[in-house]
Amino acid sequence: MAQVTGELEASFTTDFGILNVYQGPAGGNASTLSYASTSPGILAVMCGAKCPEIRARLELWDARPPAPGPEWEDCDEVPWRSLPGGGPVRIAGFDPPTGDGLDVEAFADARMQVLACGRHQYDAWDDDGDPERYLFRLWPEPMPDPLNSAPRRIAGRLPWDWQFTPWERAVHAWELAGWSLALQRIPAFRDLFLVIAGHGEPFTEDAIANAISVVAYRQEGDPWACPVLHEPDKTFPDPTRVEKLNAAAHAAGMTAIHTYADALTALVQLGLLCRIPTRRGTRFVPNPTPEPASDVLGASAAELPTYLAEQYSDYFPLTGDLRQLAEWSPGGSLSTSVRRAAVRLSVPATHVVGALQNLAAANPRQVDIPYRDITTSSTFRLTSLPWAPPVAL
Repeated sequence: MAQVTGELEASFTTDFGILNVYQGPAGGNASTLSYASTSPGILAVMCGAKCPEIRARLELWDARPPAPGPEWEDCDEVPWRSLPGGGPVRIAGFDPPTGDGLDVEAFADARMQVLACGRHQYDAWDDDGDPERYLFRLWPEPMPDPLNSAPRRIAGRLPWDWQFTPWERAVHAWELAGWSLALQRIPAFRDLFLVIAGHGEPFTEDAIANAISVVAYRQEGDPWACPVLHEPDKTFPDPTRVEKLNAAAHAAGMTAIHTYADALTALVQLGLLCRIPTRRGTRFVPNPTPEPASDVLGASAAELPTYLAEQYSDYFPLTGDLRQLAEWSPGGSLSTSVRRAAVRLSVPATHVVGALQNLAAANPRQVDIPYRDITTSSTFRLTSLPWAPPVAL
């Protein structure tokens, strides 16, 4: 029967949601990702609030411990590798640890169970609540393939799983498809995106024209006749605006886009807006499944990370989770299917597709199938490489 051979407890208030279990006096650099992750000598956890009160306990076991009790809401099992000569392991948050640590030299190849309770009792920036409780259980057992561990259990929403109304979700689909970044530096499209996102219900041309007059520039006269590039963009100067405008016109099958009225027509022609007939006349609604801007506008491979930057921000934690699996897999290469990775990480397969697309667009050498070919039915190989950030516009 497995026995506890060492234990360590810590209570403190942290900042920036930081909670680490690590060797050495200076900590380490593991990413928190969406719940917990490890690098040799360090475990990093994403807390539920920015400045939570923490109650944490680390237990060393001589073999796999019994199943955790029902009070633990979140659970994952991650690899652990002690650093030779790295010193004792400690628990700390934003501030340095205090007191003695535990000797983990014997845990050269081991597993760490990460259990949590109370991470989902309040919003991420609301720090009024009971302490967040954590239990870390470490035991010596090789973990040759972290993909084969039990599915991760997360009680609340994941960091990117925002709650949207149907209207907000449709507008957000424009961002994920790259349209906001492709057209946001063109004043007419930026203003239309803004007022359409805030409208929340099927609209007429007159309703959006009134909103543009009030929200955008409070101009007199017909807002639809306003030139699409009516003023220099002093905040975000972009010398390629005319090229982007011409590309949008070509993709929309239009000779040119001169006015705000033309820009509205272009949104329909580009597939971002749908016209729907009603008893009271035609109304417009956002299309929740637009074609990717990179496909419609003919983006080059080098431009793909730019078009995917919004999607990247949505799936950044999951992108890191996949890279974490690859880093600990044999040979630093994860070979599996989208669906199997989704089960291990307890996320929809479509989220895994989004994360892989970002990785493939940022560094085609990292994923063995092209960005556009990744689907929920794909089998892929993900190689552990240094992180490559998206290219900003």
